[in-house]
Amino acid sequence: MAGRIRFTHYSDFGPFYAKPIIDIVAAYTHAPAFNESGAGIWNLHYDSQGDAQVAFSPSLEIGRRIDLGIGVLRAYARAGLTYWNDNDWSRDVTFEGMAAGDAGHANVFDGNEFYGRGTLGAELISTRSLAMRFEYQTRATTTS
Repeated sequence: MAGRIRFTHYSDFGPFYAKPIIDIVAAYTHAPAFNESGAGIWNLHYDSQGDAQVAFSPSLEIGRRIDLGIGVLRAYARAGLTYWNDNDWSRDVTFEGMAAGDAGHANVFDGNEFYGRGTLGAELISTRSLAMRFEYQTRATTTS
């Protein structure tokens, strides 16, 4: 389950524009418990796990509108940064044949909390209110 709130402001500079954008994303992920079978005492038991995360993503879009006979072409570039407050996921795992009280182990995914984002795009909006959009998006991060 996830949701997003976007705040944006459109600043007009003749044929050019600037659009600061702030996205706030909240996500909740849940994985139910399950057991493997067929390996005897080596069967794994995975505990259920839930995790809530929030991301904050400021970005700036700069673009140009070009009036065409069939509509308006909007060419733009966007750059921004995403910060996740909780960048890891951990799930406890035990073997079926483990003695009571043994701790088992945890499967851990440790992601990055900061991502750089970039977008190049073009959108054509026709006089008949049809729209086509082409985008190239990239994300970059350093490993922790």
